[in-house]
Amino acid sequence: MRLFGKAAAPGPDLPWSGKMIPQSCGEGPRLNYPLASYSSFRLRWVSLAKDAQGAPLSVREPAETSRTYPASGSFTAAGRRYTSLEQLFTEHDSYKTWCRDCYGREVLYLAERFPCFDSHDFANEDRFHRWFFLRQNDRLTRVHFTDTTGKIYVTEDVKYIEYNMWSLMGIFGYFSKGQGDGA
Repeated sequence: MRLFGKAAAPGPDLPWSGKMIPQSCGEGPRLNYPLASYSSFRLRWVSLAKDAQGAPLSVREPAETSRTYPASGSFTAAGRRYTSLEQLFTEHDSYKTWCRDCYGREVLYLAERFPCFDSHDFANEDRFHRWFFLRQNDRLTRVHFTDTTGKIYVTEDVKYIEYNMWSLMGIFGYFSKGQGDGA
């Protein structure tokens, strides 16, 4: 797939080797952010190549690490420095779901509106939970930001992913062969 009519540049920053994909392998712990908590799946990376019994030839367990940054400052995600969240979607499709960051890398942007319980909430609620996902070298990086919290949460080599985000990634074909690899 060619996002915005451009093929991915060759080199070490290719988003997906095409050799491994993430696989849900059970329940994970609750993922807690300020103002929200989510159920999660546990992920592992499995090779596309299979043995005679159909099992993956190799399996990699992610080594998740997390850092919190102030929203007003810079942060590091997937090995690159960003001075603001806006640098994660410098170029985007009409729905702002598929984006490119300031380095030209593909970013999946997903947002969830704060819960609304009555007509007043529906009329006035404008806060969102926001996720930006980058994949590089068969690793997934999550950048999470909740409006009004003033903090950016970066998780490298994601091991636990929110149910709703995993489901949306499947709907959007985020890990489908050819997606994001310039094919």
